This record gives sequence, structure tokens and C-alpha cells, in this order.
Amino acid sequence: MMADIEVYKRALEREKKARQSAEKMLDEKSREVFTNMLLIQQQFEDLQQRKSNLELLVTVSKFTQEEKKFVESIEEFASIVGEFSSVLFTELHMLDQEISEGNVEKNELNQAVSEAVKTGHSVSMSQGETDVCEELFTQPDLIGIHAIPIKCYSKVVAVIEVGVSDWKQFPQSIQDSASVAASQLGIALERRLSTKQTQKNHEELIKTHESLKLAQQQLVNSEKLASIGQLSAGVAHEINNPIGFVISNINTLGEYIDTLVSLIRKYESVCESQSVKASAELKDQIREIEHYRDQEDIEFLFDDIGDMLEESANGMRRVKDIVSSLKNFARTGNHQRAEADINQCLENTIKVVWNDVKYTSQIEPSLADIPPVMCNIDELSQVFLNLIINANQAMEEGGVILIKTWQEKERVYIQIADNGCGIPEDKLNNIFDPFFTTKPVGVGTGLGLSIAYGIIEEHGGKISVESEINKGTCFTIELPINESESSASAIEAVG
Repeated sequence: MMADIEVYKRALEREKKARQSAEKMLDEKSREVFTNMLLIQQQFEDLQQRKSNLELLVTVSKFTQEEKKFVESIEEFASIVGEFSSVLFTELHMLDQEISEGNVEKNELNQAVSEAVKTGHSVSMSQGETDVCEELFTQPDLIGIHAIPIKCYSKVVAVIEVGVSDWKQFPQSIQDSASVAASQLGIALERRLSTKQTQKNHEELIKTHESLKLAQQQLVNSEKLASIGQLSAGVAHEINNPIGFVISNINTLGEYIDTLVSLIRKYESVCESQSVKASAELKDQIREIEHYRDQEDIEFLFDDIGDMLEESANGMRRVKDIVSSLKNFARTGNHQRAEADINQCLENTIKVVWNDVKYTSQIEPSLADIPPVMCNIDELSQVFLNLIINANQAMEEGGVILIKTWQEKERVYIQIADNGCGIPEDKLNNIFDPFFTTKPVGVGTGLGLSIAYGIIEEHGGKISVESEINKGTCFTIELPINESESSASAIEAVG
């Protein structure tokens, strides 16, 4: 009996030890499972945070590739930082004029933002820290400020201020990701600025190239005009000499013919007085002469010879005037300014172009009494010539070219108008541009009005145009009378 009890006791003891061992093992396993669960939870939270951080970086990376204004990109970045973190607020401070496109922060920056601008690094300040101004924390539940600087070419151009109510909701990992994203945005801004500058340089290069092409073309044209001018001046000089001989000979011929007519009249008088006393043979000769006189209408010849000589003399004088005007117009190499008669310049120009104009158009000058103008008369002749030729070409079926001058105060005005086809309104703003023309292909180079505009501007004047389709075009030139007015106007035009 006692032996059985001992057996039971030993069995119970073994069972108790086994149970204690199992409980201890279970307890250890439970703690291990709990620890592992805490570790998994922490890893899960870390993964969630990393995912959020990666999403922040990916989102920033995507929108930085979009073509937006600089300030829009930075504002969107500030909004994204607020969306990816549980914070009270995000506030953007723009500091650079070019980046912000004029919307620069004018208020005084707080301590955290100022420190971020100064150091160029992110700054965190908590309530209660030493040297932290309590005025930062004016909002309820606000316990900290985090300032994220955005740098472009090593310069802080903006700062994002983040209001934190719980640092656990805005941990270091998010702060680091926000700083990385801010650097990424800064690089994108640098790239955009570089691209923008490159485009600007490219546009300036194109403009410079076009200006050089224009200058080259104008130089070529100037050389051509100079050569033509020299040639015309030489030809005019050569023509002028024989014209002088012809005019002189015509005048002398007129005197000779007058003498011959007088002699013939005296013969006729003698024949009439002697016809009664004359012999039969002489009478027959006198009748034969009278018959021949009537048959050839000598009276008409006497009258017509005078008219022919007068018309020939007038024609040669006109040729001489045209040649003289051509010589004046063809003068080259004169870049000096002097007082000149604008009306005389217009009259000479009309004589030069009259041969081309007279078959299609009429020129009606209305030239008022105006004072001499300090100018380069050769250059102004070129302007007037271009405008009159353009007016004539605008009237295919003929018309009237009105040329008018007048004075107002210290300025004179020249107006050249036609009643031709007119210029479309959408092209009026471009007619003074180099190589722009409304003429058919092959007619004109598009440089005439551009050169005219430049000449008038150099004289301190203005040239304007009014036009209406199928009614005509009117160019008005305004010129200062004296050189001081011209210089002042030119300086004002340049400024």
C-alpha cells in the first residue's frame, strides 16, 4: 500500500515538473511571439513610412518634369509635403525675384525660416527649447516648426514652413525625405532656368543673325546704289554737254530762220511791186513762184517752224532739268547734314520719277512755304523716291498721288498719299519690318520702307501710315527743323 502511494507521489511530482516546464516554455514562447509581433509592427510602420517617403519623392519627381511656372512648382511641392504628413499647416515663403516672378515675401521672416535661409539646411525648433522665441507658437496645439529651404544654384530661393503638433506624426524620416525632395526640386529649377536661359540666348542669337543678314543686305544694296549713283552722275554729266550744244544750236537756228523768213518776205514784197511792170516771161516766173508758195503752204511753214523750234527748245530744257535733277539725286558719299529746301528736293524727285509715273498716274503737289530743314538731303531724296514709286505701283489702273508739305511749330510735315488698293489692316504693323512686302513675288525686296524708317528715325523724325482697302494709303513724315531738335528726338527714340 505504502509502495503504491510513493509511486503516485513520484508520478505527481514528475507531472508537476513537466507542467512547470511547459508553462515556462509557453511563457518564453509567448514573450518571443510578442517581441516578434512588436518587431513586425515596427517594421510594418517603417515600411509604411518608407512607402510614404518614396511616394513623396516619386510625386515630386513627376511634377518637376511638367512644364509649369517656377512659383507653381514650389507651391505644389509645399502642398504635397502637407498631404504626406500629419501637420497643422504648411506655409510658403518666396525669396527670389526671378523664381517667384515678382511675388517676393515682403513680411519679416520668423526665427526658424530665417535660420533655414542663413544655413541653407532644414531647421527644426520645438516649444520650450533654449533660444527659441515663444512668439513662433501662436496657434493652439503647435509644438514645433520645421523649415525646409529650397536652393537653386546654391542660393535659397524659397522656404516651406511646416507647423507640427506631434513630432511622431512628422518624424525624422519624413523630414529627411522632404529635404531630399526639396533638393530634387532645386535641381529641376536649375534645369529649367538653364533651359530658359539657353532659349533666350538662342533667340538673341537668331535676332543677331537676322540683324547681320539685314546689315549685309543693306550694305550690298548701298554699294549697288553707290555704284549706280556714280554711274548715273557720270552719264548725266556726259549727256549734259551735248544737251547744252543742242540747246545753243536750236536757239541759233531760230535766229537764222528768222533772218531767212525776213529775207523771203522782202523778196515777196519786191515781186508784188514789180509784177505790173514785169515782162511776160518774168510774170510767168512770178506766177510759178506764187503757185509753188500756195501749193506748199509756205505761210503755214513760217508759223510751224517757230512753234517747232520753241517746242524743241522747251523739250531740251526739260531734258536738261531732268539730267540736272538726276545728277543731284545721284550724288554719293555725302553723309553731312546741312540746311536744305524740302520742297525743292520733292520737285527734283518728281522729275526723276516722272517718266515712270506719267503714263499711269497724276502727281498733284501742294507745297506750302516751309523753312529749310537741317538734314541729309540725299537720304531724304531716297525716302521720297521710295514712297512715290510705292504709291504709283499701288495704282495699277492709274490714280492721283498727292504730295503735301506744311509746318507746325518747330517741325515740318511731308505727306504722300495715293488712291490705290490700300494695305490690309493686319499687315500695317509689319510694313516697316525688313524684307516684308505686300507686293507680288519678284517685285521689290521689302527693304524700301525699312530703310526709309531708319533714315527718318536717324533725323529725329517720325513716319506713320494710314490705309484703307480700295481707298488708298497715306504716309506722313514729321521732321524737326533744326539739328538740336533732331538730336533730342533721336536720343528719345533710342531711349
